[in-house]
Amino acid sequence: MKPEDIKRETILYGILGDALEKRNLPSNINDYFDDNQMDSFCSIFNIRAEDLGFFLHGLRQQHNVKGLFVEPSHSSDALEKVDELSIIA
Repeated sequence: MKPEDIKRETILYGILGDALEKRNLPSNINDYFDDNQMDSFCSIFNIRAEDLGFFLHGLRQQHNVKGLFVEPSHSSDALEKVDELSIIA
């Protein structure tokens, strides 16, 4: 799926951190979604640590965002602000 193919129903996931431009993880995850014909998309959210609270507050309003992978640089701050954690967190 390409970003322009995202619809209101598309389930979104994100990788949250700072300076993430060169990561391959979103493309690997999106390949998995495509291979399994899932209407899902993963994107990088390049957020500075000082903007994390504001970002997460806004993200809660988006009903199609189902999860975030949090980079270690943001993990301790994110732990204080999230609603729930997965078993692998």
